[in-house]
Amino acid sequence: MDHCRIARILTTLLATWGTVALVGCATAPPAVELEPQAAVIDKPFDATWSKIIQFLSDHDVQIKTIEKASGVIYARLEVAYHVHTGVVGIITAHDFRYSTPAHEWLDCGAIHGQPVGLSIDVNMYVREQSSGHTALRVTVNATEQQNVAGLLLNSSYQNFHCDSTGVLEKDIIAVASKD
Repeated sequence: MDHCRIARILTTLLATWGTVALVGCATAPPAVELEPQAAVIDKPFDATWSKIIQFLSDHDVQIKTIEKASGVIYARLEVAYHVHTGVVGIITAHDFRYSTPAHEWLDCGAIHGQPVGLSIDVNMYVREQSSGHTALRVTVNATEQQNVAGLLLNSSYQNFHCDSTGVLEKDIIAVASKD
């Protein structure tokens, strides 16, 4: 084989690998921000309020601020990922993230390191409406903490924003609406 042909083959291979590498670095389009989930509940204020408080209690959500007179509830759920090793003892970042049902509520995007846990803030605004109805608005804000160093002995933690899937908001509205 002559040197020119080898050079053309190498140039073609390098160009192909470079294109593949650039495509692999492309970022996904930004997630669409969901509007806060809101509904008018066909129940009196006190009944709706009680259902919401019961839901938070059932899910071990810490209520940080509660002001019934103004209709404000601010709550936080801290989720530490717990993973049990399999037979071979291999734990992946995917295992950590999906070891909790909170993954149904959030889309935390790419894994940059070893996921450690979640902080989920839930803000609710509950207002009495006329004729026995209650307005409810629920917003969720969350971050996932990851060890970007990847080693437990050499930890470097960073928080990454998670987008809500809308499921938690809808779950709260559904519970508040139930008889």
